[in-house]
Amino acid sequence: MSIPDLETYLPKVISWRRDLHMHPELGLQEVRTSNLIADLLTKFGLDVQRNFAGTAVLGTLHTNKPGKTVVLRADMDALPIQDAKDVPYRSQISGVCHACGHDAHTANLLGVANYISDHRTEFCGTIKFLFQPAEELLEGAKLVCQSGVLDGTDYILGQHAVLDVDVGQVQVCYGPSNGGGDEFTLRLHGVGCHGARPHTGKDPILLAAKVIEGFQQIISRELDPLKAAVISVCSVQAGQHESKNVVPQEAVLAGTVRTLEEDVRTYVLTRMEEIVAGLCSASRCSYTLEHVTKVPPLTSDQQLTQLVENTAVELVGRENVLYRPAPTMGVEDFSWYTRNYNACMFYFGARNVEKGIITRGHNPKFDIDEECFRVAMPMFILLSKRLMLD
Repeated sequence: MSIPDLETYLPKVISWRRDLHMHPELGLQEVRTSNLIADLLTKFGLDVQRNFAGTAVLGTLHTNKPGKTVVLRADMDALPIQDAKDVPYRSQISGVCHACGHDAHTANLLGVANYISDHRTEFCGTIKFLFQPAEELLEGAKLVCQSGVLDGTDYILGQHAVLDVDVGQVQVCYGPSNGGGDEFTLRLHGVGCHGARPHTGKDPILLAAKVIEGFQQIISRELDPLKAAVISVCSVQAGQHESKNVVPQEAVLAGTVRTLEEDVRTYVLTRMEEIVAGLCSASRCSYTLEHVTKVPPLTSDQQLTQLVENTAVELVGRENVLYRPAPTMGVEDFSWYTRNYNACMFYFGARNVEKGIITRGHNPKFDIDEECFRVAMPMFILLSKRLMLD
């Protein structure tokens, strides 16, 4: 299976990708990037919408024929990493580079938008091209969902370049693919006193130790060992280093909770609160527990995943369609779409061992084999056409 005229678009996609790679911008600061995208989408003849979720850009194509509404999503933001590659398109911005492939995602979606606009008579329904900011901050997708611009959407698709899969291959995942991420800050309020007279106070440090132990018992003694969850207390602050004879008034614990399933997440968060409340009551202390959901677990719609797999088999052959071997506790804010809509995230290979392109994401030497667009573009185009017809 092939896409007619694809070769016409590939040089432009590569050029856009390299331009974006040389001019990376951090989350919610993608001003140049969003301006470039908006200008191109306007030239493609799309309706362009901005100012609904930070620097996000939405291009819409109305075919004026009956059909579904399909959203294709690409993230735009870069990372605060110094680019260490020796290539002509190396980042020109000190301390910032595209080390996760978001430049490729953006350029790929621009190419898809260009192609579909030029071939609009072959499509039906409505297709929206969503360029999302701040994925690395885990804020962009949530802002988009809250804005209402996706109301009435039937399907959302996203894809990600991966360097553990060879160029020319597609990877899918049935079931959970990425963990959900929650952050917590726990303030334990005790009563300060002299270190020589602990009986006159209420020690929040001793209480903090009990709380941390209690949290870990949720994982080791309450959850099914086959259910994945991680509670990490990453910060403990209490007292002053110079005041070695003062029991402090307060201890502050901060950390993260990562889970793969929503029911496990709910259970863990509930039990954390119960443990804190019980231990504080027993210690005659009080507490304040602040919890922020950064992203829920990411589980793609099973029927959409099956359609992605079938389409990939037709495009690249059965031998080049892989299953993700295991989920990761690494988070991806596309999960806000899978929580609220019929949505699917899949992956296209960008590794080329012969060219030395093997370094995975969030590394200063990260790069992709740009031949990956020969698969990434057709996947979005073919899936859009099929989903519009439902």
